[in-house]
Amino acid sequence: MGGVLLDENGYILNCDLLAEHLLGCQINPSPKQPIAKFIPQMAGTIFLRNGEIAPRLRFLSRIGNLFEIVSANGENRLCRLFFNVQKSGGNRTLRLIINPEKSPAKPDIQPG
Repeated sequence: MGGVLLDENGYILNCDLLAEHLLGCQINPSPKQPIAKFIPQMAGTIFLRNGEIAPRLRFLSRIGNLFEIVSANGENRLCRLFFNVQKSGGNRTLRLIINPEKSPAKPDIQPG
């Protein structure tokens, strides 16, 4: 599992080495990139609403929806995503946990 820290608009602030491996590139210290670059299903997604995880995103996470990660090195992988809001001072960020799926399957429900 890899961990990614996102801002409220879905831009990558930081990630651990396992997440960099899953995304197929070095994120730190490069400029902020949208998570939708690696998880196209996230394009246009509202991440936070009123300081909390947007209801549809929370729902898809809780039911274990599969999301396709398109890594920078061309390798595609299905993963389950889990979200957690982190509060620090007046700022809120979103912690994304990426859990790779072992068997191939097709993503089913689109966020949005």
